[in-house]
Amino acid sequence: MKKLKFCLLIISFLFGVLAGCNQTNKNADAEADLAKIKEVAAQYRDAVKNDDLDLFMDVWAEDAIRLEPGFNAIKGREKIREHFKPFFDQFYSWADLYGEQEWEVSGDLAFSYANCIVSTIPKEGGDTIIFDVKVVDVFKRQVDGSWKIYIDCPTPNPEWDLDPLSPDMLDKQDSSDPLL
Repeated sequence: MKKLKFCLLIISFLFGVLAGCNQTNKNADAEADLAKIKEVAAQYRDAVKNDDLDLFMDVWAEDAIRLEPGFNAIKGREKIREHFKPFFDQFYSWADLYGEQEWEVSGDLAFSYANCIVSTIPKEGGDTIIFDVKVVDVFKRQVDGSWKIYIDCPTPNPEWDLDPLSPDMLDKQDSSDPLL
């Protein structure tokens, strides 16, 4: 009986050690994946900054989707190229992230969220156009183990008025509203 208890104790110990090693490997794999994903995100920004449409298209999965305000979903790498070609032809651009960027890796998908200032200057000359956006990206592991953008979803950040209640809104308020 003592041998059986001792064997069970040894087996439990080994199982615990193996489970711990497996968790360490998963954490190391997730960190390695995150490093690769961050490289893809950096390549996206570098391609825009360097006006390189081909480099820009390298970060997109074949079945990628671009969800952009004012447009129907743009599905597939070639449709995304068609959408962005006039932009690359007509503007010099760059993107600056601000605030904290959030990242999460979950199996073969990863997610990021960031706020970004996108600045563009018409190649023909003119004023700089600035967009303040938040971006949610979904990355997908490819068959070869690389990571590509699967879903890219920028949304304009609201432009807040310094006065949260404008005089027009105050005039239209119902004074009987219990929340006011």
